[in-house]
Amino acid sequence: TGNHLINASYEYGITGWRVQGGGIFTVPTDVHGFGARSLELRTGGLTADEGWFSAPVVAKAGQTWVHSVWLEGATGGERVNVSIWEYNDREQGIYRAELPVVLTAEPQQYAVQATITDPAVTHIRVLVRTSVQEKITLYGDLATLRRVTAPAALETKGITTEISDGAVLSPTIREDQLV
Repeated sequence: TGNHLINASYEYGITGWRVQGGGIFTVPTDVHGFGARSLELRTGGLTADEGWFSAPVVAKAGQTWVHSVWLEGATGGERVNVSIWEYNDREQGIYRAELPVVLTAEPQQYAVQATITDPAVTHIRVLVRTSVQEKITLYGDLATLRRVTAPAALETKGITTEISDGAVLSPTIREDQLV
């Protein structure tokens, strides 16, 4: 399904994004395919868990979500978590799906997935935050938050070991794990 983030490419300033610790800014980018602007995060290194987070997105139990974002460290080696956090109607955190990342000085795409199981969840947010106390500068672009929907099950015919030319495939797996 479509992207559920407001201002996913940061072309409209910081609309739809907030920060905890440090500051976020939109800055010109020259990375091909990223548009005219990217999001810049500068942390003060005063605590761990500094970074940006999205506006809330309505969600409920049984849904699976995938968050992806392109990130680049100013120097490389910056340690952050790419995350999806689940909340209840009182804005209390219920669960965190986190992908620990060590950034490079070249843009890389990172993705994390979460399936909501708790019926108390009413909304989610996506985040990029430091995983340790450190002063860093990093850049992000092309963020997405998509709901994963499974295709409807179709009735299938029986499974066979024959291929179209009539040859029979061996079900044996050798010691080298090749089929």
